[in-house]
Amino acid sequence: MRGLPWRYREMVTPSPHPSPSRSRIHPTSADFKMPNSGKPEFGGRGSRARRTRTWCLYFNEMRPSVPRFAREKATIMDVTNLLALCVLLTLLWAPMFASGQDQPEPEGYRTEDYRAPTPVTLKGARVVTTAEAEQIWKAGGTIFVDVLPHAPRPANLPPGTIWRERPHQNIPGSIWLPDTGYGALAPTIEHYLRSNLARVTQDDPSKAILLYCLRNCWMSWNAAKRVVAMGYANVIWYPDGTDGWAEARLPLRESVPEPLPSQ
Repeated sequence: MRGLPWRYREMVTPSPHPSPSRSRIHPTSADFKMPNSGKPEFGGRGSRARRTRTWCLYFNEMRPSVPRFAREKATIMDVTNLLALCVLLTLLWAPMFASGQDQPEPEGYRTEDYRAPTPVTLKGARVVTTAEAEQIWKAGGTIFVDVLPHAPRPANLPPGTIWRERPHQNIPGSIWLPDTGYGALAPTIEHYLRSNLARVTQDDPSKAILLYCLRNCWMSWNAAKRVVAMGYANVIWYPDGTDGWAEARLPLRESVPEPLPSQ
């Protein structure tokens, strides 16, 4: 029983030394003496390991223990609190992660509340993710069309007012055709869309055209549906738009809209 503190020695073999007071907090050299030799257990081969083991046993014995029922109760409370937290987070995050899986495709174009969850499909067009859009962009040969609306200079500004447009960034190589994603287009805007598409595709209806705006933006869905109706056979819709592109840390560059015929 060499190397054991006084508590363990008393439980195993009688000790010739008087038992020290149990109110003592720190062990003394008497606690490290061998039961029969009276010599301190310091020095000699393996003494460091014995001292380390003795101290570990001593402090494990002195450490206050938690009753078993208290440990079980704490465990049950922890599990209950964790389940409650998971339910709360699910209720809070459900609207954030709500996608357009339950959003059906309308028969016509969306004419209001353009910033809302969109369908995940578009009849007559191919829907792509950010990774797929990146591959298409790197491969080249596809026309990228940004349809984000553009705020023009107000016509009633006082003379001498300096108007600074807000910078807009989109996917490099894109053409920006703003205001072409509304549900109903004025004849000038519809002609603006048709003429620019004919120019960039060189009147080739089989040319691949990828349309985008922002995430949860019906503008790109309307524009892609409209381009399909114009007879283009290879229309691609990128629903995440510049939001998903920026989150993937892909390059963006400042862009200016294509001028209207009257400009």
